Order: sequence, then C-alpha cells, then structure tokens
Amino acid sequence: MSMHYVLVTCPAGKERRAFIEVLDCILPYDSSAHVEISNTFRGVLLLKTALNSMEAARILFECPTSVICRVVPLVKFVPSKVEDVVEAAKELLANSPKFSSFAVKCIRRGRAFSSSAALSSLLGKVIAEAFNMKVDLTNPEVFLWIEVLGGHTGLSLLTPGQIYRKRCR
Repeated sequence: MSMHYVLVTCPAGKERRAFIEVLDCILPYDSSAHVEISNTFRGVLLLKTALNSMEAARILFECPTSVICRVVPLVKFVPSKVEDVVEAAKELLANSPKFSSFAVKCIRRGRAFSSSAALSSLLGKVIAEAFNMKVDLTNPEVFLWIEVLGGHTGLSLLTPGQIYRKRCR
C-alpha cells in the first residue's frame, strides 16, 4: 500500500494539539495513518496516510479543529533538488487535465533552494514552455503548489477551491 502525504500547519508551540486534532479527524477513515511533528520547522506536521492526499486534506478541512491553520495535499514528495522538483512538476502536469493558465506558489522552509521566488520563476518558465500554458498570477485556473521542507519537497496541482485555510488560534 502506498503512502500519501498531507502537510498541516499550526501556530508555533501548538504542534502537540494539532497532532491530536489530525489523528482525531483521520483515524476513523484510516487506522494506519501516521503524523510526524517537524523537529526542524515549528508549526509544521506531516500526515502519512493510505487515503488519497486530496481526500485526506478535504477530511481535515471539514473536521472541526482549533489549531490547524493550513492543510495542503502533497501529490508528489521528492528530494529537494532542482532536477527532481522540475521532473515531479512535469509528471504532475502531464497526468492532469489540461489547463490554459497557472501560477506557481512556493513556500520554502530551510535552505535547500536559494529562494521561493527563484524556484517559482524557474518552474513557471519550464511549465509554460513544456505545456504551452500561460502564467497568470492574478486569476490562474490552477496552482502548482510547492512546499519545501528542508531536504524534501512536496508538490500539488490545486484549483483555488482546493487551497484549504482554516481559522486557527
């Protein structure tokens, strides 16, 4: 059985509470789910589940919680090397429905890449050229969402309705 990943964020110092909330929401659907609290980045947890990452993210978003702020399904999870991230992004788009416009959203934690903006710009150019899509930063059909977590990078292709932000305290 393959594992799927969901990034969960919470306020710094509330990781233990978020850990409990994630498990309370997910365990009824996947008893084998596992949550890791980042030792390196405060306020970051990684859910590993047998559920599809999009479905797991939707469950977490719809479940009542108090400290979970953001829920990001990660469809690809690769080493933080430019060539691996570019290849994963191309695979993601090659296996998706066709879109005419996109934007790259990159959140970088750690120093694996020089900057979020540089990685976003590179991916934007590569994807626009390879898939004949236009970059639209104001109203894209889809976001190529990149979450850099030190030595690993998660990627997703998300429509605006799949970007899950919750009220947290």
